[in-house]
Amino acid sequence: MSYEDIVEAQTNRDVKAVSRISSCKKSAFTAGKEKGSRSQDVEKAEEEIRSLGLANYCFILHFD
Repeated sequence: MSYEDIVEAQTNRDVKAVSRISSCKKSAFTAGKEKGSRSQDVEKAEEEIRSLGLANYCFILHFD
């Protein structure tokens, strides 16, 4: 086994690890989140703030 073979094996291992991590992040992010519009997300966040009594401390920024 030559040095080039070792370097190639390490590169392949790193590529597989990165692709595995990125696919896990994608599936974890989309698994718990329902698809919806931005306005629905804002309404939900505002409702959570009101229900927790944090209206004086928190607010939602609107970027249109």
